[in-house]
Parts: sequence; structure tokens; C-alpha cells
Amino acid sequence: MSYSLKEAAEASGRTKPTILRAIKAHKISAQKDVHGQWQIDPAELHRVYPKTSEPERETVNDNNALEREVTLLREVIADLREDRDRWRAQAERLALNKPTSDVIVTPPSASPAPVETPPAPPPHVSPAPARNAQGSVPEVQGGVPKAEAGWFRRMMGGK
Repeated sequence: MSYSLKEAAEASGRTKPTILRAIKAHKISAQKDVHGQWQIDPAELHRVYPKTSEPERETVNDNNALEREVTLLREVIADLREDRDRWRAQAERLALNKPTSDVIVTPPSASPAPVETPPAPPPHVSPAPARNAQGSVPEVQGGVPKAEAGWFRRMMGGK
């Protein structure tokens, strides 16, 4: 009995393109049948690619382990719910027993405290003349200080 390309790939644990490359590279001898499909001799395949055994699946043990894990997780959830309920009850007790002395209540008959008005600003005093980068007071033309030359003009020696 010979393997098809798919069966050869499954038996060797390789992919179909890998088996086909080995056939094209003449590492494995194979023939095409009447339908154009590859037929590979098992001895020839396993000469190049050793036979792989499929791992045995132990579904019974897997199910038992999963059931144990589910049981443990349910116990953890129950513990968390108990903790949550205890914390909630404690928060409610604290909220109900809160002293009222923290809240300051003014009686409605008391008049509000008078609001202080800010002091009046001093009479207008002219500010000291602004100084330029050299520390001197700029010349005044017609009551307006003369504009100082920009930094580029100063760098280039202009006025």
C-alpha cells in the first residue's frame, strides 16, 4: 500500500509542500498514478523522514483536571463574594454612624457676614521710565519713547 501526498505528510509529521519538495529534489522516489496524484512507497518515505507516532490523548484525565479546576475557581468566587458582602456591610455601617458634627449648619435667622471691600488703589503714579538693553533710558520724542532697534539691526550695526 502506498501513501498519497497527504497521507505521507501526516505519517511523517511534515507538510505536503515539504514532501513534494523532497520528491522534486529526488530525495524520495514517487510515481504519479492515473489520476495525476503522487503515490509514495512508505519504506521510501520513512527512509528520509522517520515515522512519527501520534500522541495518545487522555481525555478522561484532561476532563478530571478541568473539573477540579472549575471546582477550585467556584470556591474562589464564593470566597470573593463573601468578602465583598462583608466590606459592603461595613461601609453601610460607617455611612449610617457618621457623626453630624462634621457638617456646619448656619441657622437661617443669622445674617451673612459682611463682605470686605478691597482698599482703593493709590492715586496714579507714573512708572519709572523703561530701560533698554544697554541700561540707558531711551530718548523721548513728543512724549512717546523712541522705539529701540531690533536685535538684527543692532547686530548689523544699524540704528
